[in-house]
Amino acid sequence: MHGPEERPRSPSSPAAAAAAAASTSTTPGPAPSAAAAAAAAARYFCTASRGLERFLAREVRARLPARQELGRAIGIALSRQMGWKAELRNPMLEVYVHLNDVHCVVGIPILRLPLASRDYIKSAGLRSTVAWAMAYLGDIQAGSIVLDPMCGLGTILLEAAKDWPNAYYHGIDNTALQLQMASVNVCFAKLESNIDLTRASVTELPLLAESIDVVICDIPFGKKFKITQDTKAMMPYILKEMVRVLRAEGTLVLLLSQKLSVDIQQWQRPRGQQREEGQPAVQEEQSSAPLETAGVKESAAAENELSQVKAEVWSSLIPEGIFPVSLGVTEASIHKYKKIPHNVSDNVDMDLGQHSEPPSD
Repeated sequence: MHGPEERPRSPSSPAAAAAAAASTSTTPGPAPSAAAAAAAAARYFCTASRGLERFLAREVRARLPARQELGRAIGIALSRQMGWKAELRNPMLEVYVHLNDVHCVVGIPILRLPLASRDYIKSAGLRSTVAWAMAYLGDIQAGSIVLDPMCGLGTILLEAAKDWPNAYYHGIDNTALQLQMASVNVCFAKLESNIDLTRASVTELPLLAESIDVVICDIPFGKKFKITQDTKAMMPYILKEMVRVLRAEGTLVLLLSQKLSVDIQQWQRPRGQQREEGQPAVQEEQSSAPLETAGVKESAAAENELSQVKAEVWSSLIPEGIFPVSLGVTEASIHKYKKIPHNVSDNVDMDLGQHSEPPSD
């Protein structure tokens, strides 16, 4: 997981200074032996937070993308310092560097196999390490009933069932091919007694109200698998159905694209605070037209319904954290929520109602 995104700063920021030091370091260390230098064939990778990458692209003026240019500079500096030879095809050692304006992380893989590699998954979907992190955030207990209502190839269910085997797992998806591949994965992992699969729509789950302890879901980004409807438009209705089947004090964990993450955080704010900073308020005016058209009426009714759905959802959920994650070329966020018990939710609504009017003298 990456640290929080940072805005571009001046070259005096720690990360920029580290980058400059790496690219300008020319003082060699103790000369290694010929055998050691020959054995240490290395390959270098570099990533940077989005704010820092914009700064680097502006300052370096490189023909290559900023992260590639920075990776090359770090590789040259390490080669001079350590006497290593750069080798891209069959390296003996790989060095990963991640920079942002707060810190610099350097990692060297110990194992040949990637951390996300799993010998019990036949067809990979979501990156296994991210799926495991989502299951961990779900607070799964012995006897819990766990639902993935858009399970795809079932990676989240497989990761959860392997580490928390004393729970019961239910996967739902609306695509026959996805469910078929998920079923193959479940059988390959020998988890048929822990996981069952059903075909249904995420907006019409065939489950009783408050029958699920944990809901974990990777909301499709539309990149690996095509989605037929606008995810942003459908999201309030998807969340409403998830909240319906989730028991009071249950846990909801979602993996969201960066754009959808921002949209959902915006929906959680009070309506008067949803305008962007600096944007003037727009006052609604009475229309002078004697009659509204049917299209305007339908649009107003749909907008009103959508507002009611959002209000219903966010009156039932308490945010418990947002965790940025990297999916390779794509960045995303894991959102965690708890469902409010009915009595608490009712008290909150009453308090809001009481405070909406000024106290009388």
